[in-house]
Amino acid sequence: MNINGIHRALLTNVVKECGLGPGADRDTVIDSILDWRDPNREHRLNGAEEDYYRGLDPPYSSKDSDLDVLEELLLVRGVTPELFFGKQEQGKAVPGLRDLLSVHSLEATPNLATAPKAVLEALNKPRSTGKSAPGSRYRIIATGNPGAGAPARSLQAIVERIDDGGKRDFTLLYWNDTISPEPVGREGGI
Repeated sequence: MNINGIHRALLTNVVKECGLGPGADRDTVIDSILDWRDPNREHRLNGAEEDYYRGLDPPYSSKDSDLDVLEELLLVRGVTPELFFGKQEQGKAVPGLRDLLSVHSLEATPNLATAPKAVLEALNKPRSTGKSAPGSRYRIIATGNPGAGAPARSLQAIVERIDDGGKRDFTLLYWNDTISPEPVGREGGI
């Protein structure tokens, strides 16, 4: 789901799927994300704008625009690394915001045949069992072990497939070679 177009009710469901139940922390995260991407300088009841971020050490500015990369969420008030990356809780994987959101998805509604289970739960929709047209954007995650005791490393890329007549091409939209090697809850499309 595209973070730049998601509405409050759906964002509430997404945050719930990431393990953050009702309360002040959840309200702070939701209001602050909405404030981060809205163009004005007025904060919501539990949100944050320029005055909050300029008071931090080190200070920085509120975005007040669409997110360019999902990692910007780590700058938003209340978004912890655990909420962003996901966690293990009582032996169960709890997805992070990075597992359910994107800045690269084109569709308003995710493909119900390929969306991760947690996205379907946030949407309160069942998995589609019918045929579905393939999407044009793909997330690729690759993990390798360099050996010699070095830790495993992962990279993530978002590519867009462009079909032009009989010719197929791909455009790289995003590249990150410093992601955690063990994404939580990653299955399905963007």
